[in-house]
Amino acid sequence: MAKNLNDTTTPLNGAAGGACFEDAKRPQKPTPHGGSLDDGSAPPSNTAPANCTDSLSGTTILRSGIDSLYISCKGQISEDVEHLLRVSKELAQSPDPEVRAGAFLELGEHRFQVKDKGKGRYPYVLVDNWFHLQISGRSATSLPMAYCQLQSEALTCEGVKSVLLRLVDLLLQLNPDAETLQVSRVDLCVDFVTDLDFAATPEHWWVRRAAKLNTYSEHGEFNGYMFGAGGDLVARLYDKTLEIQKSRKLYLQDIWALNGWDRSAKVWRIEFQYKRPVLRELKVETVGQLLSSMSGLWGYASGDWMQLKTPTSDQTRSRWPTHPVWSILQAADWGDVSKHLWRVRTSREPDDHFLFVNGLGGLSSYMARENIADLDRAMRRYLRDARRYHAGMTKDGYDSLDRYLIVKAREKALRFNRPLPGIEQGGEDEF
Repeated sequence: MAKNLNDTTTPLNGAAGGACFEDAKRPQKPTPHGGSLDDGSAPPSNTAPANCTDSLSGTTILRSGIDSLYISCKGQISEDVEHLLRVSKELAQSPDPEVRAGAFLELGEHRFQVKDKGKGRYPYVLVDNWFHLQISGRSATSLPMAYCQLQSEALTCEGVKSVLLRLVDLLLQLNPDAETLQVSRVDLCVDFVTDLDFAATPEHWWVRRAAKLNTYSEHGEFNGYMFGAGGDLVARLYDKTLEIQKSRKLYLQDIWALNGWDRSAKVWRIEFQYKRPVLRELKVETVGQLLSSMSGLWGYASGDWMQLKTPTSDQTRSRWPTHPVWSILQAADWGDVSKHLWRVRTSREPDDHFLFVNGLGGLSSYMARENIADLDRAMRRYLRDARRYHAGMTKDGYDSLDRYLIVKAREKALRFNRPLPGIEQGGEDEF
């Protein structure tokens, strides 16, 4: 089993020959995708500290890292694995919720929910808080064995190498002879604060190769750009503090605070999404090549492909000087993206805010309807009336509420990748 991500010769199964985590022999500067802006600027450096600050523009980088990573792996799952996946998918499709609660598969430290439907040409989908796995059947000849999305929280907090090694262990359980890991897509991002008002920044200051520029707003307030939508290389600049109120990626707030965020300033994110065609052109195909080329990838996208410029009288915009804010972003440090910050759970249970704020909506509505201000009294009456209501829905008596809640808890335990007493723990499925 390959454990060294810097090994240039060891394949996934540890045998001689092949290259699963094949690193470039030296750091590679990607070749231009469509030429150069030719503005005479120096190539971006990866030696600047992650929290470098430009005092004139009030710009501070809070974090640089991989936000999304999609990996494919060639090979074929074993017959035993396909049998388990087929049975689990059939359980997930059952009309009986208690049967559906058994639709999980345990692989090492991960308890995956097996979805009732495939995705695209992949018949099996497995999900937890670290990975979204699409698995092909044994009859597929042209598909990779697995198409894997590595989740943002795990990449951010566990470090990319740690997550990749865990993925290798999982794939080896699907097939001990699994082949090379290929990078299908990667999103590199930098989070930062700045005094620059992007809403007031004229569009022609953005010197870029992408023809498409989409502007986004919410409730009349500007919140971001997208450059090159639908292309193999896409850039997004957006208000991340606003976005995480929807995505609930609140762990980012603690990371920003460690790097100087005051927990009130607006945090912007600049993100480049590289798909396989552009990665192939830039000679980044394996995960090893990716790990050794992130600074070069960022330098190409933020230097050759697009820049924010400061206007001058020169009619050739590409010769305008790079805007000071953009110079800071170009110099983001890519040396710590594998740094372990803290453990990330593999399960997907909701946080306390969801349980103890959102979850009390029904009780507060009941208190208002019944004109009850005493919480203890309200909870006793709420439970009494809930039992009466559910007893009226069936012929089973008061304990129908208990059964209803147990069934719902089992369904949610499956979605949260958590075991629940009374559900088979998957002993025979563990391998």
